[in-house]
Amino acid sequence: MTSALIEDAHDLSGGTGDRLVHVPDTATAVVFRTTADGRGDLVVVGPRTRAAYFAGKDLPLCLRVRLRPGTARPLLGVPISALVDRTTLLAELWGDAAVRLERRLTRLDGDRRLILEQLETALRARM
Repeated sequence: MTSALIEDAHDLSGGTGDRLVHVPDTATAVVFRTTADGRGDLVVVGPRTRAAYFAGKDLPLCLRVRLRPGTARPLLGVPISALVDRTTLLAELWGDAAVRLERRLTRLDGDRRLILEQLETALRARM
């Protein structure tokens, strides 16, 4: 999926094995993920200046949407410098609107196409 706001989208669902590696990346991304107990959350992953290594995770659903250059600040409402090397709950930036979006996406029962469509619609509404 690509659009005026979204550079690309990746399905990172499932187990990540022994380790999860995040290499340096200039992009800002929004990630929707669900846990084995059915909870869902939306996080913003800011640009990374260094690699990070984590223990593997088992996420039944994990969709990452990379934002196009120049769109993150107007979409998220904060300077990108405030997000560098951080992972932030979208609710910290959007408040109740993000909480409502999380609930809506979680109720879509893992339908990746619908989740990505709803996420793009929500991003477009923020512009």
